Amino acid sequence: MTIYEEPFGRFRPFGIGFDEAFRQLDKLHATATGNYPPYNLVKVDETLFIVEIAAAGFTKKDFDVELKDSQLRITAKRDKSEQPEVEYVHKGIATRDFEKTFALADHVDVKSVSYLDGLLKVELIREIPEKEKPKKFEVK
Repeated sequence: MTIYEEPFGRFRPFGIGFDEAFRQLDKLHATATGNYPPYNLVKVDETLFIVEIAAAGFTKKDFDVELKDSQLRITAKRDKSEQPEVEYVHKGIATRDFEKTFALADHVDVKSVSYLDGLLKVELIREIPEKEKPKKFEVK
């Protein structure tokens, strides 16, 4: 694969000294575009968003949800010692460990995290501080 086939490769010639930034973007792209587990990004309105992750076979204690430096990291690791030995004739439900990372915009915070019926939901809220909201002035 050439640098021009990489997700951000075509911008590299214009970004002298930004090698680390492009490396991080490539890593983020690879993480965000992975297909396991399947997930939805839902925009409820201008301030409320929901990340839904289909995670059948996990329990609440298997998840670790962390927000740091505008990065939402969701990790799931099953405790294999508590799992009974089962001989599958067909195993079509994937229950492998995973990590998903999402880059969040400024002023986006986690409102709540819930897990019900195999679906992990992370509600995100965007609250712009008053001092950063646009001000409108009446022309007299």
